[in-house]
Amino acid sequence: MTGLANSLAGGLGSRLGAITVFQEFFVDLSLPATLTLGDEITVPVVVYNYLDAPQDVEIAVTEDAWFTLLSPAVQTLSLGPREVASVPLRIRAEQVGWHDLQAVGRAGDVGDGLRRRIEVLPSGKRTDESQSDMVEATPGGTRVRFEFHPPAGAVPDAGELAVKLYPGVFAQAIEGLDSILKMPSGCFEQTSSSTYPNVMALDYLQTTRTSTPEIELKAREYISLGYQRLLTYEVPGGGFEWFGNPPAHKILTAYGLMEFADMAQVHPVDPNVILRTANWLAAQQDADGAWTPDPGGIAEGAINNYQNDRFRTTAYVLWALLESDHNGPAVTRAVDWLHGHVAEAADPYSRAIAAQALVTNDPADRVAAGLLETLAGEAHSEGGAAWWGDEGGGGGGGLTYSRGSSHVLETTALVVDAFFRARTYLPLAQQGLAYLVRNKDSFGNWETTQATIYALRAMLRSIESAGAAADATIEVRHNGETVQSLRITPDDYDLFRQIDLKERIVEGGANVVELVLTGSGSLMYQIVGSYWMPWAEVPSEPAGPLSIEVAYDRTHLAVDDRVTATVTLTNNTRGDLMMVIADLGVPPGFDLDTEDLDALVAAGTFRRYEPTGRQVILYFDRLVPGPPVVFSYDLIARNPMRGEAPASAAYLYYDPSVRTSARPIRLEVD
Repeated sequence: MTGLANSLAGGLGSRLGAITVFQEFFVDLSLPATLTLGDEITVPVVVYNYLDAPQDVEIAVTEDAWFTLLSPAVQTLSLGPREVASVPLRIRAEQVGWHDLQAVGRAGDVGDGLRRRIEVLPSGKRTDESQSDMVEATPGGTRVRFEFHPPAGAVPDAGELAVKLYPGVFAQAIEGLDSILKMPSGCFEQTSSSTYPNVMALDYLQTTRTSTPEIELKAREYISLGYQRLLTYEVPGGGFEWFGNPPAHKILTAYGLMEFADMAQVHPVDPNVILRTANWLAAQQDADGAWTPDPGGIAEGAINNYQNDRFRTTAYVLWALLESDHNGPAVTRAVDWLHGHVAEAADPYSRAIAAQALVTNDPADRVAAGLLETLAGEAHSEGGAAWWGDEGGGGGGGLTYSRGSSHVLETTALVVDAFFRARTYLPLAQQGLAYLVRNKDSFGNWETTQATIYALRAMLRSIESAGAAADATIEVRHNGETVQSLRITPDDYDLFRQIDLKERIVEGGANVVELVLTGSGSLMYQIVGSYWMPWAEVPSEPAGPLSIEVAYDRTHLAVDDRVTATVTLTNNTRGDLMMVIADLGVPPGFDLDTEDLDALVAAGTFRRYEPTGRQVILYFDRLVPGPPVVFSYDLIARNPMRGEAPASAAYLYYDPSVRTSARPIRLEVD
C-alpha cells in the first residue's frame, strides 16, 4: 500500500509498504476455457495448507443442472503441515451456455470458497441468419417482419434469437465493441481492429458530452493496451510491418499513422511516434511526388494487380499524412501529382481514396469535386440503399487485399465517408449508410478489419448530418404475441437496446418476429437468429479455394502422454492466397508444446501463433498453389477426459467468406 501526506508548509511525502494477508488454507481450481456439450473432464481441486500443523479440509462441490457430477459431492483431504494436495473433480457438461462452478472448503470454523465461470458450446456447425435495416417510424405504425426456421434436427437449447435496436448511430459502434475484441490480434492490423473502434467511440462520447464512467473506462483500458501493443510492431529505422519485421510497409504505416493521429485526440500518444512515422513516410516519396507500392508484404497481390497502383498508394499515404497534420513539402508535391494523374483513378475504390485525401486537404478542391460527382453517378441502387464496387474486387480488391462482399463494404464506406466529409450528395450518402446497416453481420461488425473501421468512421461522421432523434414506441412481437413494448425519446435516443427471445424459440418450427414502430424519426435495427446442426447432420464441404485437414496420431492416451497433431493446409487456386488464418482446436485438458510451434515459426512455416484457451491461431503471410503445407506439433494430456478437440478452420483474413473447416476429433485420456 502507498501512503501520501503533505504538510502545512507545502511539503510532500510518501511511503510504500506491504501488507501480509494470511489465511489458514485456500482452495484453487483450474478449469479449461470452454467445454463442448457432452465432454467429461477430471480437474484437481487443490488445497494449500499454510499452517505448521496438519489439517483436515472438507471439499464440497455445489451441484447444478448444467453438469452431472461424476465424483463425490463431498470429499475430505488430510493435509500435513505446509502441504499442498488435491482431490479429483469429474463433471460432464449437460447444458449449453455460460455457467458457474462453485466449491467450498471447510476446516472447523474456517472456510474458503471459489466460483469459476465456464462456457459450454454445442457440438456442431453454427449457422447465423440476420436482417438489418434503417426504418422510419410513422403515426400509423411501420411494420418489420423476420422469419427464422431452425431445423428440427438442430442441437436443442443452443439457438439464439434477439432483436437489437440502434436508435442512434453511436449505438452501432458501442454494440460491436465486445465482438470486435474477440477478433484475432496477432498482427498490427488485427490489434488495430480491437483498438480503433474504441478510439472513435471515445471521441464521440467526449464530443457529445454523453460519456458514462463505465463505457469510458472500458474504452480507455482497451485503447491503452492496444497502443502499447501497436508500438511493438514498429520496425527499426521507421515505419510499421504486420509482425514488426523489416522492411516496413508504406500502406500499413500510413494506416497506423492515421490511427495514432485519431488516438491522440482522446488518449496520450507520444508525439514523437506520430512525427517520426510521418517523416518516414514523407522520406519514402519519389522525386515526382508519388509513392511507389512496396514489392512485398501481405497487400502485394492487391496493389500489383492494378496498373494505377502508384495512384492508389499515393492517395492513401497523402490522406494519412494530412490526417496527422503533416504539412511539409511532401504534401504539396503529392497533391500536385494526384491532380495531374486523376485519370488513373479507374475504379470507385481508387476514386474514393483520392477524394478522401483531396477533400481533407481542401474541401473546395475542384478535382475532388469531379471525383465525387463521378462516384455519385456510378452508385448501384436498390430498395433505398446504395453501394459502390463489385464483389469481383474490380481489378484487384482493396489496398489490403479485400475481395468479394468485404471489398464492396469497404468501398461503400469510403465513398459514404467522403460524401459526408465534403457535405455533398447527402441523400445518396444516407442511402449508402442504409446499405452498410443492412449488411452488418450477426456479430455487429462488417466482416473485416478495414470494412468495419471505414463503416464506423462513415457512421460517426454522418452524425453531423443526422436528422431528428426518434420519438416512438416500438412493439416487439414473436409469433403474433407482444413480448415487449419500448418507448424511445430524444432524451434516451442514443441508447442501444437488445430484446432476448431465446427462451421463446420454436425449435423445428416457425419463429416470426415483428417490429411495429409508431411515432416519428428513424432508427436502425437488427434481428439475429442462430442454430447449431450436429456434425453428423452436416454434409461434407464442397471443394473450395482453401482446404484444411487435421489428424491426431492416436486418440486414446494416459495423463502426461503426448499426441501429435498433423495439419495439412492446401491452396486449391492458381494464385497466391494472402493472409491465411488457421484456427486449430485444442482439446480441453491438454497443453500445447510451444517449442514445436516456435520451431515452425523459426522455419518460416508461418509467421506467428497465438494460443488461446480453446484454440491456437496461426498466421500465414501467403499460401501458394501447388503442394500443400504440412506440419505437426505436439499436445500433452494433463487431465483425464472424454470429449472432443474443437473443430479447426482456415480462412482468409481479408475475405472471411473463403473459409473451410475440419471436423472435431474425439479423444479419451485415462
